[in-house]
Amino acid sequence: MTSGTTDAGSDNFVAELIQSRNASASEALAIFRAQVRAFQRCLAKIRGFRLKRIVFCLYPLALVAAMIGATEAHWMPRLSPLVFVPIIFLLAYGVCRIWSRYYYRACASIYQDCHKADRRFRIEEWGIVAISSGIVSSIPWSAISDIIPDKDSLMIYLSPVNAISLPKAAFENQDVEGFCLELQRRWTTHRNLSGPDPTA
Repeated sequence: MTSGTTDAGSDNFVAELIQSRNASASEALAIFRAQVRAFQRCLAKIRGFRLKRIVFCLYPLALVAAMIGATEAHWMPRLSPLVFVPIIFLLAYGVCRIWSRYYYRACASIYQDCHKADRRFRIEEWGIVAISSGIVSSIPWSAISDIIPDKDSLMIYLSPVNAISLPKAAFENQDVEGFCLELQRRWTTHRNLSGPDPTA
């Protein structure tokens, strides 16, 4: 991290992080999971979402009950519920586990490709400048909906499903924590001056 300032509270403060190595597969997966957690928190705030999730969870039970009813009506070969229900459960569990392992591996691969060592981030008075593969993105404070830090990364959310991630381990020998604190301070100050978000 490089910085230049005339005094500690100056608005002329400039801080920059330069990614010094590629994110590993585990770092990429941690970044993806952090985005998933934040997205789930946003979903939970939607009115009626929890009720819909409960209904969705009850649907497989209703399906199993219907299949048991079908066997009782001789539409299907008769199986004891003590055999039938565990078989259904084990099949569903196995399919979900296989799918989730493939899904997370694919996501890790995609995210790893997105976090090469040529990325850099710079804090300016008006927002953030992100440079990746020669592409410069200027992001004003007003375009940032949330900033969520965790032990592995800092997530800068432009929407509930679109985020810029800073994997902390990829910025070796730099003041990552200081950069993150300054970034959060600047964004919070701008949000307080701008007032509450009318869409929140």
